[in-house]
Amino acid sequence: MREQIQPRPGALAAVWRGRLCLHMGIVILVEGVLAVLETNRATGVRWFRIGDYNAMHQRVTYHDCD
Repeated sequence: MREQIQPRPGALAAVWRGRLCLHMGIVILVEGVLAVLETNRATGVRWFRIGDYNAMHQRVTYHDCD
């Protein structure tokens, strides 16, 4: 995966457990606040502020998708 960056709109958010990437989301801007948009079968589409998303997971890294 590409080198890590600071979260910004359009970046990919990768959730890790050890060396395994378990989940991905995309960084969006919601009312001027950075958030991560994700989806899964159980909950559907939802978004979390960056700090909340980071707190939910053991390790999150952010990457350009270019």
